[in-house]
Amino acid sequence: MNVILESLGDPIWQIGGGIMLLAALVLILALRSPDMHLSPRHQWLWTRITGLMCLSLFLVLSAGVVLFHGANAAPTVGS
Repeated sequence: MNVILESLGDPIWQIGGGIMLLAALVLILALRSPDMHLSPRHQWLWTRITGLMCLSLFLVLSAGVVLFHGANAAPTVGS
């Protein structure tokens, strides 16, 4: 449990997650704007693709941070 709590306080996770969240919002707003001449079906499709890609990147970042902290917290075997 300490590994997860340490990971949540990691600045890389916090900043990276914040950047990905803001990027997802900006991309979705850009796709939904009237300046993008897309059909409603394509707007729906690209909104879902953008959301899934940002979610996937966030999960990869989270897994990497947890694995990094887990590897550092693992006890070393001494002779």
